[in-house]
Amino acid sequence: MTHDGIKEVVEKFAQTGRRVKGAGFDAVQLYGCHGILINNFVSQNINIRTDEYGGNTENRARFIVEIVKRARELVGSEYPLMIKMNSDDFFDGSLKKDEAISI
Repeated sequence: MTHDGIKEVVEKFAQTGRRVKGAGFDAVQLYGCHGILINNFVSQNINIRTDEYGGNTENRARFIVEIVKRARELVGSEYPLMIKMNSDDFFDGSLKKDEAISI
């Protein structure tokens, strides 16, 4: 995925939060588990990028952080915004509980 593609997807995730709020729901939950795109960014086994979206934990979490920051701009600081993500990918060299907690 190109950097422009990442920015576009971040915006689409964030705009979805805005739409959910506008539709009258009490909260929005981003889904980042089980091989879905968000999970693919944080998993060190799947994410083999060598740019600012790959490598260490901070870089692999950047996609999530950018989504949350942009969504916050759109839904405000008081609207509940949650992320469901794996705490363990259950295979060697993958996301584990301590790293998931730090993300």
